[in-house]
Amino acid sequence: MNPDDEQGNVQEIEDARIEELRGTLGLPADFSREELAEMLRQHDRASAQFETPRPRDSPTATPTTEEGRRWVRCQHPTPRPGGFRSGTIEDRNFDVGPKLDEVQLEMKRFDAVGKVRQALNERLGYDLRACGQREELEWLHREGEELLKSTGIDQSRTRLKTDLPAPPSRVRKEPEITKITVPLPMTIGLEYKPGGPKAKLAEISKLSYEKDGWTRTIRPTDMKFQWTRSDENGGVVNSRQRFDDTKSAYVLKLDFHDDDDDKMRHGSVSLVTPEKGGVDSNIKSFSGQELVSYQDIANVQNKSFEDKIQWFQETCSQLCAEWNEGHMRMNVRREYLLSDSMEAVMSLGRKDLRKVWRFEFIDEAGIDDGGLAREWFELVTDKVFDPDMGLWQTSASNQMCMQINPASEIACPEDHLIYFRFIGRIMGKAMFDGQLVKGRMVKHLYKHILGWPVMFSDLKDIDEEYYNSLKGLKDMGADIEYLYADFTTIEETLGVKRTVELVPGGVDIDVTEENLPEYMKANLKYRLLGRYEKQLNELLLGIFDVIPAPLLTIFDFQELELLMCGLPEIDIDDWKENTEYSGGYDREGPNHEVCVWFWEIVSEYDQELKARLLQFVTGSSGAPARGFSSLQGINGRVMKFTIHGVALENCGAFPSPYTKSNRIDLPIYGSKDELGEKLKIAITMAATGFDIE
Repeated sequence: MNPDDEQGNVQEIEDARIEELRGTLGLPADFSREELAEMLRQHDRASAQFETPRPRDSPTATPTTEEGRRWVRCQHPTPRPGGFRSGTIEDRNFDVGPKLDEVQLEMKRFDAVGKVRQALNERLGYDLRACGQREELEWLHREGEELLKSTGIDQSRTRLKTDLPAPPSRVRKEPEITKITVPLPMTIGLEYKPGGPKAKLAEISKLSYEKDGWTRTIRPTDMKFQWTRSDENGGVVNSRQRFDDTKSAYVLKLDFHDDDDDKMRHGSVSLVTPEKGGVDSNIKSFSGQELVSYQDIANVQNKSFEDKIQWFQETCSQLCAEWNEGHMRMNVRREYLLSDSMEAVMSLGRKDLRKVWRFEFIDEAGIDDGGLAREWFELVTDKVFDPDMGLWQTSASNQMCMQINPASEIACPEDHLIYFRFIGRIMGKAMFDGQLVKGRMVKHLYKHILGWPVMFSDLKDIDEEYYNSLKGLKDMGADIEYLYADFTTIEETLGVKRTVELVPGGVDIDVTEENLPEYMKANLKYRLLGRYEKQLNELLLGIFDVIPAPLLTIFDFQELELLMCGLPEIDIDDWKENTEYSGGYDREGPNHEVCVWFWEIVSEYDQELKARLLQFVTGSSGAPARGFSSLQGINGRVMKFTIHGVALENCGAFPSPYTKSNRIDLPIYGSKDELGEKLKIAITMAATGFDIE
């Protein structure tokens, strides 16, 4: 073949592969052809098999030493037809697929990794990429830390501060194995195999929410966050086993539909077992570019609440559209605040929701320097959470917390679902802009937003009397058949009762001892989702119109409430003055040694820990507007904060809450240090929602 023809064929193949890559990655037509060609060359070097390796000094010679056979230099990689090829590394098959291996893109993103690779190649005299990704990553791990120090990289930001020093000696030394501190790219385009790269990635990417066997981690097959539960032997618990009201759990899954447009997405929610749920582990722009990786999320989720807030706000600033790209001016009439606001917000596309908003009350003087925005968020959320509006109602177990009104359609027949999409957008925009909302919701709604597991015990926060009635059925045994109950429940709206089937055909299914677990599961799903599935669906879609769901995964559900509603200013003197004592503390009251220690410890807490303690005992992080003297319990009755003394040998090692009566059972500890340690563990670990013992 004529050399010119052969060169032309090679050029045609390379051009075809470049255009394939451009289309696969969704890059514009003016994106540099040279950069795409370099990506392909890097990919070929990284994935090629070297069955007949060549020493770097002679491209055609056969290597005579192990050194030569192992370390080769691929100076002229041959383009291959058919797009990206498969290869093997140490008998581990993988398929790179129709997309450039993501490790190459990640390496280009991190200046530090690129500089470390360059210095390492110069030190060894070899192009490590020619040896495959596995070998290259091994060497980056081995010498990375030393080279980071020598190159002056700011490891906290993985960016190069100074130029590289002169290339070191090319005499190869076997370095000691050290741990690199720069987040290295991981190959996530590989097929999942037990023990393979994805399995190892999932193992190292566990998040810190580990309690009672529950762990949130990366699912290797699709790289989504998921919840798993282990038994005492470390095995994964099969959640598809028979329903157990003490162990079974479900997560809310939101499936987006394919008919989404720029203005409004559509989707549907369902309660599924944990292995079927999942939340994306990275954040992409509207154009598909990755903005936040799973490494970023995994790194920040272990930090303090204050640090999480800072990272969250910085990330939202990056997602926010620039001022010169356009901003939104909200002109509303104070007397028609809600209708004007809803019309304005619901007319916006999803991109507009991330633009800067400026507010103006018509016919009122005032420049929005932040004050009008704060007032607008406060006034609007105060109105929509007002029970008289009919969209929300107070919880039967906690009058300070709001739950979705399942009969909201009666209050707003034509547009109640639009109102919930509007409320969701307001909640999302408030978090995005660092504003606060007025309404505090029941605990399980925060869990649904985050995709946290909900269990049968969550029914207590909605209606403790109903929860206790269901629990009591377990003690009836075979006698339950004499109740003549079926798989239905009664809903009462405006004095009118109606029968609702918990499962299809439930009116014809009698409750027996055998199917009681299924009856309890059906009640759980109905009470935690089914009663207001459409409303909750729109609420979540509204929130995620603004906030990407992965961005919220750094918070637990208590932190999410504090993020949305703020840290309350808690008057410790008012709290202490309106506290009652019972049990072992009844006689001495606040003068009991343990009670003295308790208030000394709580007085030293910052506002976050005080709010968490209130959440732990009362179910809400805030105090009533009229102070602790009006603290309400179940059914709206005033029930003051109560410290109940219990003998240490007669209870568990930790304090325990009774939210229906605003009571904390506080063991009579032997020292202040022990009390401080156990109390802090109790209120911080309560974020999991699982038993402490």
